[in-house]
Amino acid sequence: MKAIETMKKMVSGSFRFRYFAGSSVCHSKYHPEKSHPSKWMIWEGNPIKTSSDGLKSLGIASLVFDPCGNEPEKGDYLTVMRKNMENLKGAFL
Repeated sequence: MKAIETMKKMVSGSFRFRYFAGSSVCHSKYHPEKSHPSKWMIWEGNPIKTSSDGLKSLGIASLVFDPCGNEPEKGDYLTVMRKNMENLKGAFL
């Protein structure tokens, strides 16, 4: 529950940043009347359910983009990148 409250603080009030899904960092302390523009949170791995649920309740969807820093359990680097492309389609289509 604490994670959800922290996320709510991050996207509202004076502690709001635009860093989700590759947008530029912009502290909107000076524009509290504006709503948060982010629609997606990109994770390097599967997020904790409470984190993704908390973001979902704020209207921010989650997707996974695995940078493949280690050898994958199945397939190879290109297999992981193809999966990443499939995951990203949801954000851009």
